[in-house]
Amino acid sequence: MKVLFNEEKMSIIVELGYDLSIPDHITEYAREHGLNKKQELHFTPITFTQGKEILKQFQNLGLSEEQQERVKAHLLEKAQNTNWDITTTETFYHLRKKYIFPNKTVEKESVVQTIESSSLAEFIDYINNLLTMNLEGFGHITLFVKSDDPEEKNPGIGISSEEELKSLIIKII
Repeated sequence: MKVLFNEEKMSIIVELGYDLSIPDHITEYAREHGLNKKQELHFTPITFTQGKEILKQFQNLGLSEEQQERVKAHLLEKAQNTNWDITTTETFYHLRKKYIFPNKTVEKESVVQTIESSSLAEFIDYINNLLTMNLEGFGHITLFVKSDDPEEKNPGIGISSEEELKSLIIKII
């Protein structure tokens, strides 16, 4: 598995580096609803939304630029040295989310599969303890995607918590 860090957005993704066995009825459901199989599969220990919260917490804690850089480097090192354990579940969701931008509105859909991961829970707990936060982790892998914006290059939907997931569900497949 490969860890990727977006320093600007303070997000971390972990590429699986392998394909998953997707049940035929899930693939058929996605096809019937016009969703495309995602080429690169990953899960996201720190989403863009959580990254914003972390960056805001840096300010709340009064961390200098140098201290912020050290924390970022430390979290990346922690993520790279984590033995990411994931177990896929038999739970699949069809999700929809609307994004409102200054010049357009984009609607995205995804089919996601939930995962169980003690390492993800431990990583989130570590961040919460380090930065005095209360982030939640929601383990999932996006399998199929769709966007009504033809220029969209990454039509996935970021999900930071189980509560957020519940607000996006079209159907439990």
